[in-house]
Amino acid sequence: VFDLNGFNKIGSLSNSLIAKKNQSEQDVIRTDTFFQKDFPNTMQTLTVGDTISSSGDWSRPARYTGIKWARNFATQPGYIYTPSNILSGSAALPSVVDVYINNQKYYSEKITPGAFNFTNLPVPSGAGEVNLLVKDLLGNEKVISQNFYQSQKLVAENETDFSLESGFLRQDYGSKSNSYQGLFGSGTYLQGITNSLTTRGRLEVQQQRQALGADISSSIGNFALIRTGVATSNDHDVGTGSQYNLALEHINNKFSSHVERKYYYNNYRAFAAQSNESRPKETLTAGFGFPIYTYTSLSINYLSQSNWNMDRFSSTTLNSGFKLPYGLNLSLYANKRMDKSQDWSGGLSLSVPLGEDNKYFASANSSATAGRDTINTYRLTQQAPSGPGFGWSVQNEDLKNNNQANITLNTNASQYSLDLQETNNFNATRLGVNGSLGWLEGKNFFSRNIGGDSFVVVKVGDLKDVQIYNQNQVVALTNSKGEAVIRLRPYDKAKIEIKEEELPLDIEYTAAEMQLVPYARSGLFVDFPVTRSFNALITLELKDGTFVPIGAEVIINDQKEKFVVGKRGEVYIKNLSATNRIIAVWDSNKCEFDLSVDLKQTNEQNIGSIKCLN
Repeated sequence: VFDLNGFNKIGSLSNSLIAKKNQSEQDVIRTDTFFQKDFPNTMQTLTVGDTISSSGDWSRPARYTGIKWARNFATQPGYIYTPSNILSGSAALPSVVDVYINNQKYYSEKITPGAFNFTNLPVPSGAGEVNLLVKDLLGNEKVISQNFYQSQKLVAENETDFSLESGFLRQDYGSKSNSYQGLFGSGTYLQGITNSLTTRGRLEVQQQRQALGADISSSIGNFALIRTGVATSNDHDVGTGSQYNLALEHINNKFSSHVERKYYYNNYRAFAAQSNESRPKETLTAGFGFPIYTYTSLSINYLSQSNWNMDRFSSTTLNSGFKLPYGLNLSLYANKRMDKSQDWSGGLSLSVPLGEDNKYFASANSSATAGRDTINTYRLTQQAPSGPGFGWSVQNEDLKNNNQANITLNTNASQYSLDLQETNNFNATRLGVNGSLGWLEGKNFFSRNIGGDSFVVVKVGDLKDVQIYNQNQVVALTNSKGEAVIRLRPYDKAKIEIKEEELPLDIEYTAAEMQLVPYARSGLFVDFPVTRSFNALITLELKDGTFVPIGAEVIINDQKEKFVVGKRGEVYIKNLSATNRIIAVWDSNKCEFDLSVDLKQTNEQNIGSIKCLN
C-alpha cells in the first residue's frame, strides 16, 4: 500500500495505490486522489477529487470524485461549537472559586472583586450539574449552581455547519482504479436555533433519484435529548417513498439509556443505492447502562433490523466490567439471538498488569457459542512504545498445539512486524514493514508511517541518540545526522522538546522547547539551536609560580562571558577555540595567557597549568 503526499502553501495533494500480486493476478489499483485546502480562520475545507459525502440522521455517506466545500471544526481543535454553560456571579472581596462538575472538583481560580463569568466549562455528555463554590478572604462561602444537558448532536445558538458536494459516485472501490457513474449534487446545512434546539436539512439530486429531508435535535429540559427526522425520495424505478426516525437518549453519572427507531416505506430508495441492493424496512436499537458498584458497570443493548425482502434479525447483548484489586480487570459478555436462529454466545476476559509501570499484561479469555466447543485463550503481551523499541505477544488456545506469536520493532526509520502461527495442521509466517520516505527543506528522511497525518522533522545539531519528547513522552531518537521525524495530529498544538540533563556537557543551546501547530498532511522543520562547546579545566599561574587568586574574573578572546577562578588558580572555561587569549583580572592587577587546544578531543579536558605572559 503506497500513499504519496505533497504540500506547499497552496494546499496538499494526495494519491494512494495498492500493488498486489498473487498466483492469478498482478495489478496496481489507485484508491484515492485528491487536492485539499484548509482555511483554519473560517474553519472550512475545499476538497477536489476522491472523497466521502456528508450524511445526517436519515442519509448515509458515499464515495465519489468531484468537489466538496464544507465546514471543518477540526482545523481549530480548541474551538467549542457545542452549547456552552455560562455561570455568572459577583464577589465583594478577593476570592477563590472551586469548580465542581457532577460533584467532582476540576480546578480552582482566584478572582478579584467584581462581577465574574465562567464559560467553556469541560462538562461531559449527558445530564449533570455545575457548582461554583466561592470563598472570600474572610472565609464566607456561597454556591452557584446550574443544571445542564450536553450532547454532541447540539450546536450552540447561531452556530452553523454545512457541506456542499457534487461529482460522480464511485463503484468497486479497492478493486478498480476508475469506476465512476451517476452524477449527483447534494447539500447539507445545520443551524443552532437555540442552545437547546438544532436543525439540519439535506437535499440530494441524482439522475434517477431526488431526495429531501430534515432532522431536529432538542434537549428536553436538563433531562434528555430527542431527535426526529423525516425524508422523502423519488426514484424513477420504484416511485416515491419516505423514511421516519425517532430517537431518545438520557445520560447521567448514574445510568444511561437510549432508544431509536427508523422506518422505511417500500418505495424509499437510499442515497447511492445499487439496483440489486436490499431496501431496509425497520431498524430498532435500545440500550441501558448503569454502574452497579464503584468499579462495576452493566449494559444491555437490543438490536432489531429487517429488510423488505429478508427475514428480521434481532439480538440482545449484555456487557459488564469489574475492576478488581491489584489492577485486575474482569469483563463479561453474552449475546442471544431473538429471531428464528435462537443462537447464543458468551464469554469472559481477565487481564492482569505485570512488572514495573504495568509494562506487561497477561490475559485469559473464554468464549462459547451455541453448537461449538468452548475456546480458552491465554495471552502475554508487552506493548510496543510510541517511540523506538519493541513489543511482543504470545498466545495459546486451549493449552494445545495452537500457538501464535507477534513481534513489533519500532525504529526511527520504519516499523517491522513478525507474525507466527503454529497448529497441528499448518504453520504460517508473515513479515511486515511500513514506513515513510520524505523530502522537506532540502533534506530527505526516513521515518515510521506518517499516513495522512502531519509530521515534524527535528534537527539537534549533529548529535546522535538524543531523545525527542512530544507532550512529555519519548517519541523518537535522533539519527547519526542529528535528525528525527515525529508524527503529529493536524492542528493540535504540539510541545516538542529536548531535555537539558540528557545532552552532553559540552553542548550549548538557546532553546529546548518548541510549540508547533501543523497543517493537515503537511510537515514542519524544527532546528534546535545547539552548538558543541570545547570546555576545559585550566590552572592559571603567575610568573613567580603562585596561583591567580580566588575570585579573579577571566575572559577569553574578548567574549562577554566571564569565568571565576577557584582554589589553586583553577578555572573552568567554555567555548574555547584552537588558539585563545585568556585575560585574568583582580583588584588592580591583570594577567594574560596564551592557550592552544586540540579541538578533535571530544572529552572534557584537564589541561593543567599555564603561566602568565606579563
